[in-house]
Amino acid sequence: MTPVTTATTPEALTGTFGGDRVNATFTANGARLDFDCAVAEIDGAVLPDGEGRFVARGRYLADHAGPIAGDAAPQAVATGFEGRIAGDTLRLELKVTGEPAPRVLTLVRGQRVKLVRCL
Repeated sequence: MTPVTTATTPEALTGTFGGDRVNATFTANGARLDFDCAVAEIDGAVLPDGEGRFVARGRYLADHAGPIAGDAAPQAVATGFEGRIAGDTLRLELKVTGEPAPRVLTLVRGQRVKLVRCL
């Protein structure tokens, strides 16, 4: 008799998460993180491995308060994302190109926080 093998395809991380000054929404197509004065996006589905770890690529776009000169539009910066989901807690590191250290976030599934947008 031939043994039966099954391949398991990782499921995309989906849902809403919130943490200190950030809300995140994950879909089967990627993710968006909204900060008080910035936005980050992950390109493509986030597929955690058997231990809940994942690596993804995307971009980070910082904004600032006050007037913005017409020729000084904010630029998106390439960003690497490394994370681990354990239960309802998501630990996420953003490695923004040009920044000396990663930003470390702890997010909780189903939590939403009030953001104070730059004006």
